[in-house]
Amino acid sequence: MKKPNLKQVITIILTLLNLVAFAQNQEKASPEHSRRIDSLITILKTARHDTNRVKTYCLLSTFYLTSKLDTALYYANQGLALAQKNNWKKGISDSYYKIGTIYLKQGNHDKALFNYLKALKNSEEIGDISGICRCYNNIGLLHRASKEYDKALYYFEKSLKLSEDKKDKMTNAISNMNIGTIYQSQAKYEEAIKYYLKALKIYEESGVKSAIARCNGNIAITYIAQKKYDDAKKYLNKSLLFFEKAVDKDGIINVLNNLTLICIHQKDYNEAINHALKGLSVAKEINALPLEKDIYEKLTIVYDRLKDYKKAFEYQKLYKQLNDSIFNKESSRQFKEMEAKYHTEKKQKEIELLEKDKRIQTYEIRRQTFQKYVFIGGFGLMLILAVVIYFSYRQKRKANKLLAEQKNEIEQKNEELHTQNEEIQTQKDEIEAQRDEIITQRDIVTKQKQQIEYIHEELTDSIKYALRIQTAVLPGETHLRDKIKNEFFILFKPKDIVSGDFYYVERRKHWLLIAVADCTGHGVPGAFMSMLGISFLNEIIAKEEVQTASHVLDELRKYVIHSLQQKGIFGEQKDGMDIAFISLNTITNELQFAGANNPLYIVSSLMFDVSSSENNLKLQTSNLKLHEVKPDKMPVAIHDNMQPFTNHVIKLQKGDTFYLMSDGFADQIGGPKGKKYLSGNFKQLIFENSQKPIPEQKEILNKTIEDWRGKYEQTDDITVMGIRIS
Repeated sequence: MKKPNLKQVITIILTLLNLVAFAQNQEKASPEHSRRIDSLITILKTARHDTNRVKTYCLLSTFYLTSKLDTALYYANQGLALAQKNNWKKGISDSYYKIGTIYLKQGNHDKALFNYLKALKNSEEIGDISGICRCYNNIGLLHRASKEYDKALYYFEKSLKLSEDKKDKMTNAISNMNIGTIYQSQAKYEEAIKYYLKALKIYEESGVKSAIARCNGNIAITYIAQKKYDDAKKYLNKSLLFFEKAVDKDGIINVLNNLTLICIHQKDYNEAINHALKGLSVAKEINALPLEKDIYEKLTIVYDRLKDYKKAFEYQKLYKQLNDSIFNKESSRQFKEMEAKYHTEKKQKEIELLEKDKRIQTYEIRRQTFQKYVFIGGFGLMLILAVVIYFSYRQKRKANKLLAEQKNEIEQKNEELHTQNEEIQTQKDEIEAQRDEIITQRDIVTKQKQQIEYIHEELTDSIKYALRIQTAVLPGETHLRDKIKNEFFILFKPKDIVSGDFYYVERRKHWLLIAVADCTGHGVPGAFMSMLGISFLNEIIAKEEVQTASHVLDELRKYVIHSLQQKGIFGEQKDGMDIAFISLNTITNELQFAGANNPLYIVSSLMFDVSSSENNLKLQTSNLKLHEVKPDKMPVAIHDNMQPFTNHVIKLQKGDTFYLMSDGFADQIGGPKGKKYLSGNFKQLIFENSQKPIPEQKEILNKTIEDWRGKYEQTDDITVMGIRIS
């Protein structure tokens, strides 16, 4: 490297002063903490090469990664700036990787992915296998956080293969542990534990405390999912011990969070509060917003169970505020950048074509000028020849005549050249005028594009805010698991950002009330109707005792007609909803069903005698039968022939599975011929898979409809709910 000049020396001194200020502004640290900071700052002061300074910045960033994320980000950015100044690819890759990891911990996935891709590009350019593997792993973590498990598994397995080829044990351990988390998310617990144990063996051999802690924690989470709480506590206590030794505050929070969850399941609420408050204190200390949000959610549940509704409401409010602050508002950024790049490149190509035409014209002028000089040269040669002929008396008259003819020919060609020059100048002026016009049109198009982008952003932000409102109205995961004690799944796929479908779950004494509805339209109009439907159902169920399922639909129809002021006159919009509504006695397993255009499917080993309705038996084997309970052919809205809704009463048994759905799945366009999936194929699908685990049924339904849809857009909102009697 070059010898630093005075400006560079001053920059280094200011940087060191900033580092000292950061160290002094931290909370009171342990003596070991202070000694490490002093040691690293001393290295920065005495390092002769910028590469050593970059490495030291990265070490400082790693040191604060588990305690002070803002400080860690400062050091990582300092290292990146210095590495870019010296074009040191390894240092640039390491710095981008550190920055990506910090944003991942802060829950900012867009910035995390951007920095990981930058790190991956630089690692690939220099063939850094270890750097490539760690980028693969963390990109996989981002996809896992977005529940894109197939993409996450793809990156983890790429890292695992590279680490095995290069015999990199530590990277191999990280990849095994990440693959274990994917299988755990997919409820494949035996596979998950197999990969966790592979990683744990390597970490125990290497003695890396934080890694041993994370591995024990992941095994514990797997046992929690299987409700083996005592085994989970054993591994969590091991994990907490190693996290404390490693001073890994992020890991400590996760362990306390899981201990809180176990205490909730075991109804040890005082101990749950104790663990949660300890975790909350550490999360606030390191500004770990996603972990802080999770703790607020658990405290809400605990105080709700203790019937301390005031504190439950306070923590729910904190959870909601924090969740909104993390919400991603940059989803359309890449689209805008790509569109702007496309228009810019298109205009640039047009300008290049004009410049190319101009070069061709210039070349033509030069060629014709050259021809002119050739003719002039020829004329000179003819003069020389004339002199020679002059000395030949016999050829004098003939030579003079020839020269005169050639002179006339040259003059004629000169006139032609002059005419061509004028034409070329005219064409040049036209080209310049066209170029000016194109530039003017480009400016107009740019302004129009900016206006369209602004309008698009405003509309998208409004619809996203509507999504947040609709999401808040729909039952959350905690609410569903609290109300539905049986196994269940919900496949909910809106066509647009917001949905015209909605699902409803509530409990009144020993009656479980469930609805799946398809409102008129989709997108924003459908979403308005869905929120009205949920509001009406809450009001109907809250103000009077539920008598029958059909009674609820009769009342709901009154609310819809009254609220939308429907009179039944010609040409009037008949907005409303199709709905399947059930009321399940959780003691006797007696089910009441009422439907408005939406049926109920039941898979059982029994033959049902459904009163006041056709028991439409479609599919059966020696042990199982699929029963379709027909709905009334009228919507929940104004209708030409409105009758009271039919109430079907069915006695279920343990192991029976029933399904409620909108028509979006059956109406989806796709397949090789671009046709609807159809209800017959849908019934065949759920019947063939009805005995599989409930989570697996949801995955099969989702994969089937996505494969069927293929290149086609989603036709309508899709909602399917399945519940197994236990």
